[in-house]
Amino acid sequence: EYVEKIAKKIARNAPFAVRQAKQSLLQSQEVGQEDGLKFERQVFSLLSSTDDKQEGIAAFKEKRHSKFTGK
Repeated sequence: EYVEKIAKKIARNAPFAVRQAKQSLLQSQEVGQEDGLKFERQVFSLLSSTDDKQEGIAAFKEKRHSKFTGK
């Protein structure tokens, strides 16, 4: 029950960002700290230019739920 609740909460987030977060976690187990941080910076840069980022900011400002598209 608790795990389902957490999974549903994660699923409400931007799909591309969730995939990248999962990839970052998996990557962190296989590479050193320096390479892991480099990968994180690349992912952060990539996510900063998505439509979902803009949607998240707009939804927060407008006090509404986000409608993420995965773009």
